[in-house]
Amino acid sequence: MESSSTGDRKVHIGELMQFLTFVSLEYANIKNISFILFLCGSGKNPPTVNTEYTRLKYFFDNYHIKPEALKKIKGIYITDTTNYVLDIKTISTMKNIMQ
Repeated sequence: MESSSTGDRKVHIGELMQFLTFVSLEYANIKNISFILFLCGSGKNPPTVNTEYTRLKYFFDNYHIKPEALKKIKGIYITDTTNYVLDIKTISTMKNIMQ
């Protein structure tokens, strides 16, 4: 789970890359792991679920993850909590594209 009060987009990209790298480790005996990004930025231009989805999908699509590592991922989720409503956008469709 990742949360950034400043809405720093570079942090979001870095956390996703760390997640994908961890999942890709051969010795990581894990399954059904999820990445959840909580957007709670209160800055002048806080990120939205849709903009972060588009941004992170680009990096996911261009990260060379092995099919066996991809199978470990249960889901990648982005949600906006600024309005106290969980508006979840899932990137699980990315798994289907890569298989």
